[in-house]
Amino acid sequence: KAGVKDGDIITKIDGQKVLEKDGGLAKIISGKKVGDRIELTIWREGKEVKIAVTLGEFEE
Repeated sequence: KAGVKDGDIITKIDGQKVLEKDGGLAKIISGKKVGDRIELTIWREGKEVKIAVTLGEFEE
């Protein structure tokens, strides 16, 4: 929804590495709230790309 595409791998959030052994994405995002702007570093098609996103509500 925020510019993240199918197949993208989120590697960093606001410069902090996303490591599954440390709780990964959920641990980093848990300290944020709806409306916060964050910078995602993603791996897309063999390149590192940075995008700014605004956090929204989780939709099931």
